[in-house]
Amino acid sequence: MAKVTGLGGVFYVVEDPAATRAWYRDVLGIDGEYGPQLDWSEETGDKPYSLISHFPDDQYVKPGRGGFMINLRVDDCDGMVAQL
Repeated sequence: MAKVTGLGGVFYVVEDPAATRAWYRDVLGIDGEYGPQLDWSEETGDKPYSLISHFPDDQYVKPGRGGFMINLRVDDCDGMVAQL
């Protein structure tokens, strides 16, 4: 049975992605290569992380209408799709 192993990211629509990213960086101290990034550990090297990402429009979250999406990490993508 396929299982969810963690949170890959939270993605949502904002009016000004650059200002939103700056707020996460300046106020919360969260930043990363692709946007606000929460590392799973303090280990060096290639480490997993969860991403908070914001888009200027809803092109990435369509066909949904909520203006956001959540990306889950799974141990077996094909198996999870079959279960769903």
